[in-house]
Amino acid sequence: MTDRRSEREPTERMLPESDSELREALQAAWQERDKARRYLDIVADLVVSLDRDGRITLINRAGCQILGYDDSELIGKHWFTICLPTRVHRQARARFRQVIAGEKLIIAYYQNHIVTRTGQERLIAWHNTLLTDGDDKIVGTLSSGDDITERRRTEEVVSAIAQGTSATVGKAFFQPLVRCLAETLGMHYAFVGEVADGNAQRVLTCARYANGEFLKNVEYDLADTPWENVVGKRLCCYPSGVQARFPRDRILGDIGAESYVGTPLFDSTGRALGLLVVMDQAPIPNPNFAESVVQIFAVRAAAELERTRAEAALGESTERLKLALRAARMGTWDWDIVRNRIIRSEDASLQLGILPDRRCDTFEDFLDLVRPEDREHLKRTIRTCMEDKDCGDYSAEYRVVWPEGSMRWIAERGQVYRDETGEPIRLAGVSMDITARKQAEEQAREHQTELAHVTRVSTMGEMAMGLAHELNQPLTAMVNYTQWAMRRVREAGASSPELIEAMDGAVSQALRATEIVRRLAKFVQKHSPQQTPFAINDAVNDALGLSAAEARDHRAVIRAELAPGNPTVLADNIQIQQVILNLVRNGLQVMVEKETSERVLTIRTSVAEHEVVVAVTDRGPGLGPDALRKVFEPFFTTKPHGMGLGLSISRSIVDAHGGRLWAENNPAGGATFHLTLPLIRAQAGCENRADGVVYPENTIQPNTTAPFGHD
Repeated sequence: MTDRRSEREPTERMLPESDSELREALQAAWQERDKARRYLDIVADLVVSLDRDGRITLINRAGCQILGYDDSELIGKHWFTICLPTRVHRQARARFRQVIAGEKLIIAYYQNHIVTRTGQERLIAWHNTLLTDGDDKIVGTLSSGDDITERRRTEEVVSAIAQGTSATVGKAFFQPLVRCLAETLGMHYAFVGEVADGNAQRVLTCARYANGEFLKNVEYDLADTPWENVVGKRLCCYPSGVQARFPRDRILGDIGAESYVGTPLFDSTGRALGLLVVMDQAPIPNPNFAESVVQIFAVRAAAELERTRAEAALGESTERLKLALRAARMGTWDWDIVRNRIIRSEDASLQLGILPDRRCDTFEDFLDLVRPEDREHLKRTIRTCMEDKDCGDYSAEYRVVWPEGSMRWIAERGQVYRDETGEPIRLAGVSMDITARKQAEEQAREHQTELAHVTRVSTMGEMAMGLAHELNQPLTAMVNYTQWAMRRVREAGASSPELIEAMDGAVSQALRATEIVRRLAKFVQKHSPQQTPFAINDAVNDALGLSAAEARDHRAVIRAELAPGNPTVLADNIQIQQVILNLVRNGLQVMVEKETSERVLTIRTSVAEHEVVVAVTDRGPGLGPDALRKVFEPFFTTKPHGMGLGLSISRSIVDAHGGRLWAENNPAGGATFHLTLPLIRAQAGCENRADGVVYPENTIQPNTTAPFGHD
């Protein structure tokens, strides 16, 4: 800066030595001027004063430093010629003259560029005012300027980042980011990389840009590279000579790098994420600016990298949760109580039977899906959990009706969320279709009831065994006494045919009762399965004898059409009787709604190739498609009080004997159950009847039409 005393000496020599007052006044003026200069020199902004011709009359130290001149080189020089870009000389000078002439008002604040001694342009934000004399005549201007060059560059960088990356997110975000970084700094190579698998010594690039093209991403070690000093550490800048510093770095050698700026990327917790790098084949002219720009870009890169990682982790967590919920057959739902909006997962919607084209996003819509019988209880449950501020746990089970009419059971578990005042604002949780469980519970209850029935039946079987044993003795005694009486009558020479006939009938009925008791005892007696040859017609007759009483109760007719020759099978006689008896009883029971004249059950035996076939035909309502498909499944029944075990057990018995058991509907109505067993041999002998069939007296007659219990 110019010595202030050298400015005062020429003026002091011109004053008379005797005029001490004038000298003192001048001295005071110089002192005030020096004081004002010192004030201006400590100001960080550029301060400059121009006279009416645009010459510099005053400039402070900050102005000289910004322009790169000493004040002696500027005082008296034309501001517009030496300090403004050539392209604006004429326009700026014309405007200044109009202001000095009072033709236009001075602009209190504006921005323009100035030119430094080295030819560099700087952007200055000016505050301006006019200088006037005692007559209010304009004598010049006084301006203070703030160098906002770096600020404007920063704004341009931020704007460039926003414009270059605003349309992309995730991994696609990083390509426009590195391109924008390289173009902003006028450098040819830039990349962003992230720490590979948590290993701070390896980096995987997310995007690489070189000479206008994007390169394939690579993974590399940080050892003996400038990146080793960056990742997780600090910014490093090598304005020149970077390749000489790291001769073993292959990437630097491949691109012929001369300069390098790299900065670490950290997440919000301070954990190292990766780095951002820009390089060039030429030295960096303005390292400070390059560092600032890279750091600005790094903030955005780190935020996006952290967001991308968090989004990926959330996506993985969400997918795992979805898999877990799907494996558990669960759906999720969230009810915004304040806005009355319900959001459901796809599985939750499917559980409720919500079709894609149906809106069901309010609580009222949801209640419409619930069966009317369950709505009040469900509303009461929800209201209770929302009012319970100490707990807020939600648990409910209810039924919904699907669009096709089927009913489903749904179980929900959830939690009430509250605001700072304790008011409920959300109810969220999971749901599960528990229809199968409810059906199993219902079946278990039914089976428990049936098991109790089985127990009673078993007890009745044991009682029947005891009763048969007890009845057998008096019946035998009755036969013996009657036969003895008949002999005594004959020995006495009595000639009363009616008496002899009555006593003979009593013996026959006693023998018949004894045979019935014997069959009953044999049927309910516990025994191990034994396969022995027996005539199938005899087994049919025994089974029909046991069902005769039930046929009379139902006022039904049983027609027996038995095969000639009494074919023989190898099986467990009692088990086959059980199967036949079960088929006969089922046929009698399904005809109870028919007119008495239509209650006809037909049982046929026949031989087909190497099989014996037993067919039981009823005139009932037949079997529906579902029943025809499931009739032999365990616990399936069409009877109000049935167990659903008889036919299942019957098929198991037949299968165990190498036979088959199936059902089909008759064209004229009713159903026929077919039983086959392997044929052993044909037996030609017959007993008591011409057709080879033994019929207990007064029970079953072939092709009879009279109901049981009526002669």
